[in-house]
Parts: sequence; structure tokens; C-alpha cells
Amino acid sequence: MVENMQPHGTRNETERGEEQGPPYSYPAWLAEEEREDWFEECPPGLNGMAASDPVVRSMAMVEYMFNHPGQPDYGERVAQTYLEYGLSEGNEPGMALFWFGRAIAFLTTEQTAMRAQVHFSAGKAFNGMQRYTQALLALNEALRLTTESELAAMHIELYYQKGLALFSLGEHEQALEAFERALNMAIPQNMPHAGILLAKGNTLDMLERKEEALRTYTAVLEKSPEWALVFYERGVVFFNMQRYAQALPDFERALVLGFQRPLIFPRLAQSLYALGRESEARQFLEENLPRTSLCRLFTPEEILRLPVREIDVLIDYDQAIAGNYLSPGIIRRTMQGLNDLQRPKEAWKVLEEGFESWPQSSLLYWSKAELLEARQRYREALEAIEEADRLEPENEIILGTRARIVQRI
Repeated sequence: MVENMQPHGTRNETERGEEQGPPYSYPAWLAEEEREDWFEECPPGLNGMAASDPVVRSMAMVEYMFNHPGQPDYGERVAQTYLEYGLSEGNEPGMALFWFGRAIAFLTTEQTAMRAQVHFSAGKAFNGMQRYTQALLALNEALRLTTESELAAMHIELYYQKGLALFSLGEHEQALEAFERALNMAIPQNMPHAGILLAKGNTLDMLERKEEALRTYTAVLEKSPEWALVFYERGVVFFNMQRYAQALPDFERALVLGFQRPLIFPRLAQSLYALGRESEARQFLEENLPRTSLCRLFTPEEILRLPVREIDVLIDYDQAIAGNYLSPGIIRRTMQGLNDLQRPKEAWKVLEEGFESWPQSSLLYWSKAELLEARQRYREALEAIEEADRLEPENEIILGTRARIVQRI
């Protein structure tokens, strides 16, 4: 939406704007003490941005257009426009957060409903960027600003998004509470809630409440009988309970419905193997292994015997690269998986590739220090952990690792 908007003014005005700045004045960013916490890390406003930047041009047009006498709702109209920019299809999450931040800057503390919508949208964007702590701050602020009776539909989504953030942060009990809160609102209103049920099932599984998780997945399938992902997730629970006779048909049904993630192949093969159908298991892997990255590391015989959770780590890494959502956290988990599989050279290669994208990541330097420590290269490990400490001072985990390495020198 933003890219298609034309800058306001003639060519002469454009040239003059490049020299003197946009032909309008905009409210300054909120004072530090007035900003919402999640907003602290959002991109700054016009400071440091060229007046010829198309984003600045769009802001100039919107704020100039609405800023004239007789417009008492000026700030709200500008904020609404920026909210729509952020929500527009095609915006990257980071750019969406920029527009949400601009919207907040134009709203007064009394305009609670729209502020809640902006915070809610920011929370969803942070979830999409895997910045879950900031997502919680934004979503909690949206919940504080509204009641269930005011924005019932948004509250259902708010608790769902809050649950997703808590789940990703490992707070599974709190995540379950959030999902159940969303379901308690959605079910009486007969609103769609299969996705919330799926998230609840995943959370119950993480809490080792396996039978409840199975019942929840079954409830989802009653509402959405063609949902391949749910058959796969239910199959995983059966698989982890070593109930292979029940896991296998769920995996097979997921494949029939189009589930193509490589995660399913080792589980289905191992289910066949556990049921005594060894030749079928080998044939299945020979046919499907070339479709995954596993063929570079393992033979079919190895996959039939390796712990599936360790294999999953490597598949997650390749999927993250293919889906362009690789992060230092995924890199670290991949390294740990490779180390568990006694493949230190591959672990080191993954780390080096990570530094190419995140040269200033404290998490990667911490991981490097642990990798060097495991190889008894303690002085190099100390250099790495000290760099992690420089990038993220006062982190207790980093400081604890440093103390341990110092003792070994």
C-alpha cells in the first residue's frame, strides 16, 4: 500500500523538501517515560531518515493532508491510517512495527480502543519475528486497555497470541491458561477455534499430559477432518508413547492429505520398523530420504536406529533456511544436536555459517565458547565468552560459563 502512494507536492516542492525536510511538522516521539515498553526497540521516526525516502514521503502526505483547521480528530485519523499501513498485505514485520509505532505517537491516553488495536497488532508482529518477550508486553498492554465486552473478538485472538508467545518462551502452564481463556470466550459465541484447540493440544503434550493432548487433537479433527498437521501431531504423541500401531495410520493419513514436512519420514519409518515391518520401513526411507537433507548425513539403517528427536533438530535447521526464519537459537539447537550425534565438524560449520548472518550475536559467541570448551581449547573459549559478555553484559548464564572456563585454565 505504501509503495503505491505518490508523494505529496510538485517537483519543485519535492526538490525543496529534499533540502529543508518534509513540508509539515509532526508530533515528537513520546517522551521516554511515556513510551510503552515494547515500543522502546522500534525504529526511530524521521530522525536520520532522508526527506527523499519514500516512507518519509508517505508520512509527509498523510500528516500534511489531515493537519488543517477544523480537524479535531487529526491524531486519530493519522493513527488509523498508519495502523492500516502496518496491517497492509506485504509489509514485513519490522516495517509494520514502524507504522504501529507512528500510530501510537499520534494517540492520546484516552483513545484506549485504538491504542489497544495498535498494541495487539504489534504483539502479533513480534510473535512473527520470534521476539516473544516484546510480544507479551504489547499483548498485555492491549488486554489492560480493553474489556472482553468491548472487543470480544479481539480478546479471543489476544489470548491466543499471548499463549503462543508464552509457549515459545517455555512457559507452558501459563500458555495453557491463555489458550483455555480464549476457548472459554470462543466456544459460547460459536466462533472458529480449531487453531486454538491445536495450540492447546501441543501445550498439553509439552506438559506430559498425553491423554488430554490426544483427546484435544481428536476434538480438532472432529471439526477439521482434513487437517493434515493435526493427524501428524496426534501421531507424534502416539509415537512418543510407543503406541506405534496408532501412530502409523495418523502419519499415513497426514501424508495422504498432503503433509510434506521431512519430520514425518523418520517417524513413519521407525513406526513400521517397531511393528516388525522392516522391509517396508527400509523401502519407505529409500524412496523418501532423497527429499530431505538427512541423506547427506545418514543412511536408512542409521535413521531406523537414531533417536528421532535428534534427527528433528537437523531437519528444523534445513527448514529454517528454506523458510528464511533461521535464528541464533535454531543454530544453537542444531549445534547441540550435532554434538549429541558425535559430529563436531558439522557443528562447527553450522556455527561459522551463523556468524556470517549474526556477527554480533552473544548467543553464538556463548555457543562458540562451549564448543571450544568441549574441545579443551580453554583460552580460545575464554576469548569467545568474554566477547559474549561484552555484547550482553551482566547475563548470569554467560558469567557462569566464563567462571567455569576460567577455572579450567
